[in-house]
Amino acid sequence: MKDLEKISSVLILCTVILSFSVANAFYAVAKNNGTSVVATVNVGKSPESLAYDSGKGEIFVAVHDSHSILAISEGNNAITANITAENSALPYGLAYDSGKNEIFVANTNSGTVSVISDNSNAVVATVNVETNPVGVAYDSGKGEIFVANTNSSTVSVISDNTNAVVGTVRVGGSPMGLAYDSDKGEIFVANSDNNNVSVISDTNNAVVATVNVGWLPYGVVYDSGLGEIFVANLFSNTVSVISDTTNTVVANVTVQNLPYGLAYNSNLGEILVGNNDANLISVISDSTNEVVSTIDGVGNPSGIAYNPIKGEIFIANEDGTQVSVVSDTSLTPSPSPTAPEFSNAGLILLAAALVTVAFCAVALKARKPKKK
Repeated sequence: MKDLEKISSVLILCTVILSFSVANAFYAVAKNNGTSVVATVNVGKSPESLAYDSGKGEIFVAVHDSHSILAISEGNNAITANITAENSALPYGLAYDSGKNEIFVANTNSGTVSVISDNSNAVVATVNVETNPVGVAYDSGKGEIFVANTNSSTVSVISDNTNAVVGTVRVGGSPMGLAYDSDKGEIFVANSDNNNVSVISDTNNAVVATVNVGWLPYGVVYDSGLGEIFVANLFSNTVSVISDTTNTVVANVTVQNLPYGLAYNSNLGEILVGNNDANLISVISDSTNEVVSTIDGVGNPSGIAYNPIKGEIFIANEDGTQVSVVSDTSLTPSPSPTAPEFSNAGLILLAAALVTVAFCAVALKARKPKKK
């Protein structure tokens, strides 16, 4: 009987401690949640991808269902240009070429890439690639554009001097997002069907490594501060962190439902992850590889772009018609509370713990021998 009492007492104590710990953990996450939207820009139906033009101080938006590309001024968040896609093309991925001050736009349904001059806001060239181009990345070291052709399992390489394809690289199944690693001169390509990432050297346009990640990798972004690549795994609800030194996964970060677009906040050393089905942004610290805050009120986030000059984040609402603007000054995690505060989830867990305590107490009383 004494052994049973000791075991039950320990169980009760552990349950209470665990419940308070978990409740406080839920508190910490909930405390950092919040809407930090400082502006919204109406752009049209289904904005998909974004690119920040540092030369003009503009954000370019591919508005998929409206067959257009818009330019938004960073000064007043007003639309300064509306460029109609050629031949009713469906614009998707975007990349800014800082060497030529041009925007490269992947047109998913036409197998082409449009080249837009940010001086005239007009299409100055059209480049034929392969089937269903989606992701686009600019290689500043070579002056080249890499384009992921999803249905062809290839990556096209475009010279920005001639606006012609100078190479084609075969990768895994259904390449989607890609990112350029300026330190290594490499392109990291998410192959959604094969659950891996191909690493392409821009020296010879050949695959030099393959890295296994999560289920259906989609978005990719390069962290220049730490020399790491972050990959959003759409169906795993995780973000894989790859070291560009070893080409191995060094961490997996759990986020929310359907992580999609990514952006790197160079001012704060953070990765912004659009959770498409959870209607929020997860903010990952690259020093700890942990989610330190979240941003809500942004609809179904798809593409994300970061403006380091103003410290602002631009987020496309895929299922809506808006681009949200968020200030990164609100992303610093809140300090630990001095007094107990709990989220609803924490309170539920605590209530469950108290029920467990009560049950154990009743059980002990029932087992206690009656006095004669």
